[in-house]
Amino acid sequence: MPTYASTADFNLSISEIIEEAFERCGLQDRSGYELKTARRSLNLLLAEWSNRGLNLWTIQKQTAALAADTTSLSGTSLYGSGANAASEIVEITDMVIRDSSNNEYSCSPISRSTYLNYTVKTSGGRPTQFYFEKTINPTLYLYPAADVAYTVVYYAMLRMKDSGVTLIMQRYLFLFYHV
Repeated sequence: MPTYASTADFNLSISEIIEEAFERCGLQDRSGYELKTARRSLNLLLAEWSNRGLNLWTIQKQTAALAADTTSLSGTSLYGSGANAASEIVEITDMVIRDSSNNEYSCSPISRSTYLNYTVKTSGGRPTQFYFEKTINPTLYLYPAADVAYTVVYYAMLRMKDSGVTLIMQRYLFLFYHV
């Protein structure tokens, strides 16, 4: 009986991906400019996939503290530790409200117009609906306002990271442009 590997840690660097692409096309990398344009093409491809919604691997479970009388979360109280970290969130796919007894209650997404048409947004209770404002610095609006402290548990679709410049590519480009 054959044996199989029990790990799944195969991971190529960006420079290895670009080398493989050149080899599959029957080409050899001759200049740093080809690496630079290949990296740009890879970033454009990742952006296109993100726009098409082909980014299931970027969905992450997140939690956020919700204080009493809170109607919205944004910035670091919504996601991340940096001032602009929340800008990585593209969409909130699912959300529940967790109380102090660890009971979880579902929240339904609503449209912007529905949220705007609520006359009194500060009425207290357990939040049952949310509107996610998809701006550069997004905001999560909850309705009704939290009557006590809760925890918001949600799945966020995050913006795809670009391919970046690996150390190997940095050295290669440095050598090419400084020779």
